[in-house]
Amino acid sequence: MSTRTGPLSEASIYFLACSAWLAIMSFFGELQWAALPLALYFAIDSLKQYLVNSAHSFQRPAASNQEVLPLGDAALDVFITVVNEPLELVSSTINSAKKIDWGQVDVYLLDDGNLPAFKELASTLGVHYISRSDRKGNKAGNINHALGKTQAPLILVLDSDSLVSKDIVKKALPYFARDVWAVQFNGGPRNLDSAISSPLNSWCGGSWYDIKYRINEVNQLMNKYSVAMWRGSGAILRRECLDAIGGVQEDTVVEDSDTSLKFITQTNYRLEYVFDDQCYSILDPMDHLSYFKQRTRWAIGRIQICFKYLLSGRLGWQKWGLLALFRNEYFFFTFKSLSLLSAVNALPQYSPGLVCLAVILPFFERFLKAMNVHDSGPRFIFVPLAYEYYNRSICFTAIGKYLASLVNGKKIGFQITHKDRRSVPISKIALDIEGPSLAFTGLFIVLAGVLGGRLNLSNIIVYHVLTMAVSHSLIWAIVGPGGRERGAYGIF
Repeated sequence: MSTRTGPLSEASIYFLACSAWLAIMSFFGELQWAALPLALYFAIDSLKQYLVNSAHSFQRPAASNQEVLPLGDAALDVFITVVNEPLELVSSTINSAKKIDWGQVDVYLLDDGNLPAFKELASTLGVHYISRSDRKGNKAGNINHALGKTQAPLILVLDSDSLVSKDIVKKALPYFARDVWAVQFNGGPRNLDSAISSPLNSWCGGSWYDIKYRINEVNQLMNKYSVAMWRGSGAILRRECLDAIGGVQEDTVVEDSDTSLKFITQTNYRLEYVFDDQCYSILDPMDHLSYFKQRTRWAIGRIQICFKYLLSGRLGWQKWGLLALFRNEYFFFTFKSLSLLSAVNALPQYSPGLVCLAVILPFFERFLKAMNVHDSGPRFIFVPLAYEYYNRSICFTAIGKYLASLVNGKKIGFQITHKDRRSVPISKIALDIEGPSLAFTGLFIVLAGVLGGRLNLSNIIVYHVLTMAVSHSLIWAIVGPGGRERGAYGIF
């Protein structure tokens, strides 16, 4: 049963409970000034939760007959981007695309690995094959290369692991008003069993949390104010609009968000996000290493587009505010982490408040959010803590890599996400989870020493022992089973 009771309820309870705890701690002199930045963080987070809840179930109606574009006879090109994925996986995606019920549909396999096996597969399945000699621009460059060799006015981009509804074009056409450059459909994980039951996705939050909150809930808000983002797959795009901005953007490692923000900041076009499941993908990888690389790339991309667009001065205050709040969570997370370390440092030595800061507060925060977006059930009890600690490591890793690229002048490379299960040593998992957090804490200790502030090293050590005890108990990645595909149930 859903716990949602209104846009104010969860945000108000969350803010009041956290603020009350901080006030009590401050009253007894434990946190002192360190309560202020934490209170500010909780206030911002509460505002985000309120905005998300206020847009719940929002869906802009289809365009009127006078506004909708006459695309009833438009041809469709389906681009399936691949780089060394398993042939069986790609085959299911091609067969799914071939079933699209529309007039003229041409399916293209865009091979960025230039493998003979993919060329043979395309020939066997009766679809077009396009490859290139270099991988400049990665996925964005692959799509742009194909744009120059095709001509249909409508384009459907699919990842190698996608399953698409045969009615996707028919479902999209009513939303193509003249100011719409793309219609993005909602979707879920193709490996549905794994998204619910495997340690990889359930204990860490993974697919289920992403679909219910970061994708569904947040995009309802973004759609309401015409700042919804292309997800890179499962959207029908208009070629003439892409041509108008020079194609898919190749400057960052998140070509979908980059291209979306190019439209938002420099054109009058918008993307329409439709909450109808018409495309399924393996949203989350099945092993720790691939999952960590994927999320770190997304985090780096968010940082890149922040400096590329949010500081450009081309957005109105409303759109800027929404994108700043919801597309820069890694900056807020860093601010929160600094605030927490400051609070830990300010507490009396071995204070009971350490347990509150290290375990109880993060659990309470994430649990409330999880209950707001999930159906209640025992499998989500530990999602909040796992998501908190795992995202902390991804956040610090991304910021570290971005700063390193600024120092050495090297462009951050695009890392391909593998969706098949691969074995990862326990030592590698532990290093990825705890290494960035320990490095960030070390930097805090150095800065505190340089600035001559009070340094309570014993508290900081105890804090990390507590958080490591929790996160290390969630080394789910070495045992997570693979799941059956959604398509096996005859969804499409």
